[in-house]
Amino acid sequence: VVTRLLQPILPVFFAVQFAFLYDGWENKFSLKQLQIGLSIFAFGSLFLIAFAATAGSEVAFAGAFAESILGAEALEGLSVWATEQSAAIQEVLNSLGGGPPGL
Repeated sequence: VVTRLLQPILPVFFAVQFAFLYDGWENKFSLKQLQIGLSIFAFGSLFLIAFAATAGSEVAFAGAFAESILGAEALEGLSVWATEQSAAIQEVLNSLGGGPPGL
């Protein structure tokens, strides 16, 4: 329904959009464009190197520390859950007469 409503105006919309996007666009080589690209690359590289030198090892150690703590807690929680499930299953089996009472 919406597509049918937009069909009459889509050609006008695309004509206006492409006129603004590509008006005056020329694909010519320019040293100024190369200079802008290299300056962006140099700034980004310096930024990444500075971050890696100052915070890289701390972030890696903090991540490994948090993972070891959370991993140990997750395993402990899984162990407790498995123990509780085992006890519950044993109680059900004992109530059905599958084993001695009081186990």
